Amino acid sequence: MNDLTTIRGFYETYLMLLPQYETQKECFDFLNAEVKKINGEKMFFNLCDFQIRTIGKGLETIPDFCKTYFNLLPYFPSAKECFEYLHGISETRAENALFLDYRDFKERTWSA
Repeated sequence: MNDLTTIRGFYETYLMLLPQYETQKECFDFLNAEVKKINGEKMFFNLCDFQIRTIGKGLETIPDFCKTYFNLLPYFPSAKECFEYLHGISETRAENALFLDYRDFKERTWSA
């Protein structure tokens, strides 16, 4: 049995259960709810958070990063904290981060 309280255990269990569900989201929601029963809190904010933390999906390009940023923004108290969360994951997954810092992100994505 996989340890659902670890990212790896969650991911491996997700892959085992996936064929039993119609969608990825249904499988993810079930497992995330199980973790909440065990730990008292969910392991991931949502399916998008799960995908970036397990397989790095959603941070490969600037448009992907922005889409992921806006998807996760409601889960953070500030825009800067959301950026720093994603930027930290991005830095560990790639040799070169897409942005230098929050100011660089704002200047390159929000200026016309």
